[in-house]
Amino acid sequence: MALIAPGTGLMPDWCRCSRAPISYAGQPHTPTWTRPARLWLTRRRPPSRCPQPPSGSTPRSWTPIRVDRQQISGLQTVVTAAPALSKICAGWAQTAGFEVVTEDGATTLRPQDRNRGSYQILSRGRGRVELVETDQDGTRTSALFAADMNVLEHYILAILGDEVRDQLDLDYLEMPWTADEVHPQFTLSAVENCYQTLRRLDGSPVAAARYEAGRAGVSLSKLVPLSHCLAFDLPTLKRAFLDIGGAPMLSNGRYAAHTTTAAAAARRRHG
Repeated sequence: MALIAPGTGLMPDWCRCSRAPISYAGQPHTPTWTRPARLWLTRRRPPSRCPQPPSGSTPRSWTPIRVDRQQISGLQTVVTAAPALSKICAGWAQTAGFEVVTEDGATTLRPQDRNRGSYQILSRGRGRVELVETDQDGTRTSALFAADMNVLEHYILAILGDEVRDQLDLDYLEMPWTADEVHPQFTLSAVENCYQTLRRLDGSPVAAARYEAGRAGVSLSKLVPLSHCLAFDLPTLKRAFLDIGGAPMLSNGRYAAHTTTAAAAARRRHG
């Protein structure tokens, strides 16, 4: 697989590292540090029965803080710690018909129904994570970059919510996703390097989704509902997806946050 140069849309800028990469086993530094983390195995070494340490092209901030170290045949190997799901999110995935499997430094949501796709959670350093979706044909697509597991778990709970509602014979929960529907505590960035970013009011990035030319709704349909999901803790968000009308997140088909804001503005006008 060819190396991908910076700025080609592999990932949003805030998921990249500005530090100089470190070198292993005397390998020289290389500027191509945007190489995906899953390509850590270097081609310069001969084949071995033991996994090799990250190559010199891996950014320092992507080296996991929590690692498991093993001593095999005198060679020390570093195994990436797989992102861990909370009990409530793992239970929600199982209710939706997914098996939670941890393997090769990643956490995978594997469907019990072979006619559905799977999801894989990958660590991207400094607590940041990526959700990769694999369809029935084996095509892998980056679904979302998240600043931390809490953000990603809100997204996972939402995308699996319809699976759970279907099992309960509840209607599909319509969640508005136009740009003007974003939660008042968040903002949407302009498209940069083929990604659109959801940010808090202080400018800190929360999540990023790939923007597809001619299909602006692809990124908005992920980031706008996520902004409202993040206004609730996981147990409350779970109750919203089990409610017929989506309360307390939705009220009469609109986001409750906007309904409350509009009512407050009306009271001020007539006050």
